Amino acid sequence: MKFIVSSTQLLKQLQHINGVINANTVLPILEDFLFEIEKNKLSVVATDLETVMRIQLDIESKEAGKVCIPAKILMDSLKNIPDQPLSFNIDKNFAIEITSDNGKYKVMGENPDNFPKEPTADDTTSFTMTSSALVTAINKTLFAV
Repeated sequence: MKFIVSSTQLLKQLQHINGVINANTVLPILEDFLFEIEKNKLSVVATDLETVMRIQLDIESKEAGKVCIPAKILMDSLKNIPDQPLSFNIDKNFAIEITSDNGKYKVMGENPDNFPKEPTADDTTSFTMTSSALVTAINKTLFAV
């Protein structure tokens, strides 16, 4: 699996969901980001089993796939890379090679099948209301907060 993404865009988006990852977890896979690629879209998931956060980025890719990448290693590496395209190359054993203008980084990923599945709501109810009605309702109950 190969894809190309902007280092700055990736770092900015990962910083939004990095807060969910806890360094003192019982399950090591929870210290990873789940990267899912489908149709030139990169979807990254982070979870602590209570909260699930997902971001999406446009990328250049010719194939779909999944891999778990250690969050701390990836974040620390991205902070030291200036704005430039990064090329990710992941082999069948989940070995990840990140190539930039400054050099190559090699990281061992994990099997995405071990990453916890997102919970789904069985019975959901939805409704539609105007934004002005919502604002009015919030303003009328704001004093109680």
